[in-house]
Amino acid sequence: MSLGYWKLLALTLLPCSVYAGSCGPNRNINGKVGGTATLPVNVTGNTEIGWKFVIGTSGNLFAETKPNSPISIRDSQYQGRIDSTTDGSLIFTHLTKKDQGTYLTDISQTNCDQYYSLRVYKSLVAEDIQIHHNRSGSGSCNIILSCTVNEEDVTITWSHRDRTDTEGPGPTLHVYNESDGAYTCTARNPVSSASRGLKLSDICNKGTDQNPLEYLHYLIGLILALLIVFTISAILFFVRKRRKKPDYQNTAGEMEGQSIYSQVEDVNIYPANTPQRRTNTSLTIYSQVHAEKARGRLSPVPQIYLLDNIFKCCATGF
Repeated sequence: MSLGYWKLLALTLLPCSVYAGSCGPNRNINGKVGGTATLPVNVTGNTEIGWKFVIGTSGNLFAETKPNSPISIRDSQYQGRIDSTTDGSLIFTHLTKKDQGTYLTDISQTNCDQYYSLRVYKSLVAEDIQIHHNRSGSGSCNIILSCTVNEEDVTITWSHRDRTDTEGPGPTLHVYNESDGAYTCTARNPVSSASRGLKLSDICNKGTDQNPLEYLHYLIGLILALLIVFTISAILFFVRKRRKKPDYQNTAGEMEGQSIYSQVEDVNIYPANTPQRRTNTSLTIYSQVHAEKARGRLSPVPQIYLLDNIFKCCATGF
């Protein structure tokens, strides 16, 4: 084939290979959870419109509309939640966060696509607003107020009850030397707004912003520390007392055994009921007591016990 034939074929297929451009600027559509949102089109006649949800670089064709014609739903997950107007525009009902994303129209008989950015927001209520405060100083009431909302695209402003001007744009407000004012935090997103108020007297009259649970934690810690110290002290006291306690029973038993042993030896030397036996036995026991006492091994109780035995021995002669 000649080169002229290929050129003619390329010129014929060129319009089909060129990517369709945008029909206009991207349209931002806002809706709220549970509400409705409309993606508008501007077509006339018998023009068919294909609706796609953009995922990455591709699009999921989920519906087709046509002016003055019913909608054709091609994806069952949208069944009962989308409809069309007489001009072919697409209507979302019962919006959810899953509907948020980028959409485009594939319009027949045109070489362009229209893009839409659908954002779905929660309708704000007062309970979504959290106000925190931090008081500085013990004399004058200087307070830092902070307002937060855990939602997307929220703007926050502060206002005073008795003033028409906004006291503080933004989530943080500094209040100096004021103890009886009333401030309101207002949060707004593209589909709703909500407010929550605060009286400074509720803060300043209570002193510094302290958590009552902190005092309970300190008290519990102090009680546990005292219990531990008391337990350790009691254990050490009883251990020392037990170590210092003299073993009177063992000492008395040893001395008694020595006395009996001396008496037995004395019996073997002298006959019974003789003055020599009584005198020698008493002297033996008495000498033994003095010897033990000199060494410091005899406690008071065994001394009394042994002396009593000596007196009995001398009086009764065994």
